[in-house]
Amino acid sequence: MPLSKYQSICYKIFGKRASKSTQIAYIKRAIERAYIEVRPEAYIAYAWMNGVIGAVAGVAFIFIYLFLLPGMGIILPTKLLIIVIPAPILIGAMAYLVTMMIPESKANSRKKDIDNKLPYALNFLAAMASAGVTPALAFKSLAEQPIYGEVQKEAAWIYRDMSIFNIDIVTALRNAANRTPSIKFQEFI
Repeated sequence: MPLSKYQSICYKIFGKRASKSTQIAYIKRAIERAYIEVRPEAYIAYAWMNGVIGAVAGVAFIFIYLFLLPGMGIILPTKLLIIVIPAPILIGAMAYLVTMMIPESKANSRKKDIDNKLPYALNFLAAMASAGVTPALAFKSLAEQPIYGEVQKEAAWIYRDMSIFNIDIVTALRNAANRTPSIKFQEFI
């Protein structure tokens, strides 16, 4: 999936530094489990840019508080300075952290959906197996059934590994077990 224009700009600015980040392994696993189709370096660059923009917004907030409001005759208590001064750091850090938490949040959402729909998908696969269908065709058929939600996507990945990348069924299932956020799906595979 191509990057959005904003993500492309982020990657152009921070891409080289992001590729050397210590967060690469963590974010790679998180975006894989979340089924976010973006390179880890691009996602880290995106998170960094969100942090920078958050910090700039914090500086704008300080500027408004210290210069514009008093110029308009609005005087705010000086006790608020305790909150206002660290605002750029806090807003930037929050923007970065929220962006970095999105893949894990999506992975948890996928996990719940997989766990809820897995019993029905297993019945589908059992019916296919009892009809004598090969595992590759069974996963292809499951991948074409949108009713199974995230299990459908997992099946599509398995079928893609076998058909496009010419990976054997055992390796494709092992790869799926390693990238799925659902422990139940891992146990099934």
